[in-house]
Amino acid sequence: QQQPGFFVHRISQRQQRAMVPRVSLFLLLHFFRSASAAAPTGLLCDFQKTPALGVRKAPRFSWIVPPCKGQADHYQTAYRLVVRSDTGELMWDSGKILSNESTYAAYGGQRLPSGAQYKWNVTTWTSALAGGAGECQSSPSEPATFVTALFDGWDADAKFIGLKSNDATFAYLRKEINVPADVVSASAF
Repeated sequence: QQQPGFFVHRISQRQQRAMVPRVSLFLLLHFFRSASAAAPTGLLCDFQKTPALGVRKAPRFSWIVPPCKGQADHYQTAYRLVVRSDTGELMWDSGKILSNESTYAAYGGQRLPSGAQYKWNVTTWTSALAGGAGECQSSPSEPATFVTALFDGWDADAKFIGLKSNDATFAYLRKEINVPADVVSASAF
């Protein structure tokens, strides 16, 4: 006799044997998925997710350190920053830097041209506070982007969008422009 709310499903021995490899494969895949290290998140450049007006010549980077294999009591022991141009050219690879710094880490590569877009990511190494299983390397973070400011001066063809009068300059942030069909991306400063 069945109790209300419970269902009994009987399967044959043949069906049971067919399920064992599927369950084993699921458990194996789940084990490997959960054992992989997480990637850093919350990437910021000069304390902004996507700096609207561009960043300075030597930007600074921040990120949230992921836990080491599910442990909450961890700390960062090292990091590696990689910065690439929007075309994929390597601008800077910091290599592994022994530091617990995850906020405002300084760019140390070649001079970045002004008004250009870049992608960056970070990999971290962590250790558990209470002994734990040694050092754990994270996966590389998803790339974040930033654009450098126009610190080399304005383009000779650039025009200020505004109205000048004797009393003041009024900024108008609305202007119609004709864009050639072959433009892939553009930035307004």
